[in-house]
Amino acid sequence: MILLGASNVTLGFGVLTRLIRHGFAGPLDVRAALGHGRSYGAWSTVVARSLPPIATCGLWESLQTPTPVRTYALLTDVGNDLMYGFSPEQIAGWVATCLDRLCELDAKIVVTRLPIARVEQLGSFRYHATRMSFFPRHQPISWSEMLRRARELDDRTHEAAVKCGASVLTPPIEWYGFDPIHIRWTRRASAWDEVLSKWSDYQRSSRGLPSQGLPLLGRFPERMRLFGRERETTQPVATRGDMTLSLY
Repeated sequence: MILLGASNVTLGFGVLTRLIRHGFAGPLDVRAALGHGRSYGAWSTVVARSLPPIATCGLWESLQTPTPVRTYALLTDVGNDLMYGFSPEQIAGWVATCLDRLCELDAKIVVTRLPIARVEQLGSFRYHATRMSFFPRHQPISWSEMLRRARELDDRTHEAAVKCGASVLTPPIEWYGFDPIHIRWTRRASAWDEVLSKWSDYQRSSRGLPSQGLPLLGRFPERMRLFGRERETTQPVATRGDMTLSLY
């Protein structure tokens, strides 16, 4: 199970891995490239922690050895790079690179689109308030231009996903509240259940979930920078029953 994303995957990781454990039979090898503010094509920094680009992190090298297992992949949270000032074309290129590599693995891929319907409701004031809350150090882009870029990136992401045969899900507006980019905590279980149901092999939850998912707190990725100093961590970083977790 390959998980690619940023803050939504990070915030929902516990319930997401519980759903994965419930929905798929047999041993599970979970490999994730995630993190608040994570970029698909550039180093990203939140406070004192920096993470490498998803498109070039160590995840891909870890997948170079072919294994006779079924592979699933989730690609989501593609909007951060817009706030960093990158163009829709450039971001879509990074996303397409990831999709091409997943196709080479014969992975069953699910891609979530940007929550454009929710974003369109923001207006200029709410947009700038959100930008200052989550991306205060980056050069501001006007609301009209950001909305244009978001629509273009969403279209390009959808086109790349369809081209590689991925299943695509458009997040419904009901998943989001005052915060327009993070799934509401009260909707995380049902939202991720909906996302995972795009795989025909997935058994949707109906009688409750396992009590625990994979632990994320206190686990470190293979490579990161902390206060500017390189730190490397041997993977996997966690095992729970027949599930293992590697972070990149």
